[in-house]
Amino acid sequence: MNIKKKLSTVAHTTLVQLVDDLYGRYGDIDDLIETHLQRALGRGATAGVDNQGSSGVLRNAIERELSQLKQLEFVDYQQTSNLYCQLQSLLLDIDALAEEDLQAGLGYTETFINTHVNVLNSCDDSDGDIGCVYREAVDQWLEMAAELRETAPKAKNWLEAVLNFFDSNDYGCLDDVISHSHILLTEEELNQLAWRFENRARQALKSPALPSDGEGIEYNAEAAHACLGMESVACALGDITLYEKSYLLSGQALNPLQLAAIVEFAIDIEAFERAQYWLDQPVWASDKPAHSRLTNALLQRQGDTEQLKANLYQLFMENPSAWALEVYLNIASDAEVANIIPTVLALVEQPECYAPDAVEMLLLIDNIPLAARTCLARWDEIPGTHYTTLLSWVEVFQSNGETLAAIIGLRILLLDILERGKTKAYHHAADYFYALIALDQQQPDYQSFDDAHRFIVRLQQAHGRKRSFWAAADFPNK
Repeated sequence: MNIKKKLSTVAHTTLVQLVDDLYGRYGDIDDLIETHLQRALGRGATAGVDNQGSSGVLRNAIERELSQLKQLEFVDYQQTSNLYCQLQSLLLDIDALAEEDLQAGLGYTETFINTHVNVLNSCDDSDGDIGCVYREAVDQWLEMAAELRETAPKAKNWLEAVLNFFDSNDYGCLDDVISHSHILLTEEELNQLAWRFENRARQALKSPALPSDGEGIEYNAEAAHACLGMESVACALGDITLYEKSYLLSGQALNPLQLAAIVEFAIDIEAFERAQYWLDQPVWASDKPAHSRLTNALLQRQGDTEQLKANLYQLFMENPSAWALEVYLNIASDAEVANIIPTVLALVEQPECYAPDAVEMLLLIDNIPLAARTCLARWDEIPGTHYTTLLSWVEVFQSNGETLAAIIGLRILLLDILERGKTKAYHHAADYFYALIALDQQQPDYQSFDDAHRFIVRLQQAHGRKRSFWAAADFPNK
């Protein structure tokens, strides 16, 4: 059951609680929630006077927005998040319409997908969010098409429709249309596609590759596209032989990146012998970390816990890090955890140990007091740590009475937002400000750090002009 079907079975009060809990955590999600509410409230007002009913109003809104996408003017990076919310909302509207009229929903989704070239030409999608919406649209189209095919098998030439999307994919955001098409196309149709792509590739390989850049590197685009088609069909069928052929057809030696793709696919479909075969190739000498990662993934999927633990322990000892420790601890026995703790305590005392890693490792072995002291002693090395990691630290420190460490973590989060001028996150910064005021009520020992009053004075001096933050915090900016 997908998420939309699950949500349709949930009580209204539960959905309200869910949205209320999500709101205020992330700026882009807040924008999306607000966009949906504005559209829903506006649509409700219109529906009261529209003779066409809710379905007609929804169709008109969808057609109007699709038309706007076809004539979109350039959207700069700062406004791309708004465009993302608009596209997400439109896609959900189309999905809602499909509940009443599946064929219309399919048609609108197809039109939506076909706007991708103009939209991506007309925006700065540096973060890739817009492309991701079109990936979601591809999956929505496939689900609708599969449902419609059950009742109207001849409504479309389904194979040609899928192939047309695949061949119109200059931006790479429709990559999944074949690999996910097993829900729509039959095995016979997928095998037919594989045959067509293989013929395309063999014909294209008869022609010489052409230089694709100023350095004269040769690239046969037509052959590469056909081989990608073979790979996509292999994913849809779960066929390791076809997947391997898509890489080997050109006759060129495979590099570690290509081998990694084959190994990951083989592991995913549990073709373990083929995965091991490719892991045994000598080319991995040039990328030992990737070989180690894939070997461990294979061991984990095969359930060889003992060998996996030995590998992960060795990995941690050779390259100590919080990530390596965590993956080892996840499968280690209580005795093995106890045995590695002295090693961790020795490592975090080393000045070359990365401060955020040191704190994280101490939290992983539940030495919260030492993690707090390390955070305070090396606080100037903490900025730059991802905010989700810092938030998790703050929560642990607060719940374990390490108030000053929690305060320092919140200050780092607050200053990161203000110093980068992330206006859309100012409401989060205000939340951190409120939390700091609340923690100050516990009268903590600030040691060598500024107390709350001095910190606020410095904040006003450095960021007094950021009026929208101070308004959100409901606090004077000077």
